[in-house]
Amino acid sequence: MLTIREAEMKDAEDVIRYLNKVGGETAFLTFGENEFLVSRSDEEVIIQQFLNHEKACMYLAFEGDELVSVGQVIVPAKERMAHRGNIAISVKKDFWGQGIGSKMLEKLILSAKKSDLHMLTLEVVSENQAAFHLYKKNGIYRGRRIPRLFSRPR
Repeated sequence: MLTIREAEMKDAEDVIRYLNKVGGETAFLTFGENEFLVSRSDEEVIIQQFLNHEKACMYLAFEGDELVSVGQVIVPAKERMAHRGNIAISVKKDFWGQGIGSKMLEKLILSAKKSDLHMLTLEVVSENQAAFHLYKKNGIYRGRRIPRLFSRPR
């Protein structure tokens, strides 16, 4: 059974392992396999910052004890930009196509509404058709296109 909850300090090691794995499962993240080079103590600081922030959030989805998805709403520190949040979602490859991304997105949108964020943004690699479908299905429209945002290894 899928459980989605806020990240806790005790999750730091699981988050690091998860991100290092999913980085190698897709070319649509900003890092590759084992390139999420954050220490446990640094990840604990990151989680604590989310927990202390009145608008930002970090949620984790578990299938049993296995971490299968991470979702965040990241809010800029500058006051003039603090009315908006940037969404980031990843799902472990073995769990693609099971609606986990949709459930995570719903949770993030609900949290953003409760936090009185007026705008949500996100960035998607143009080849990531599954993400485009997910966001369109949830009423998120396409804004602008940034060619060659990622450099791809050859």
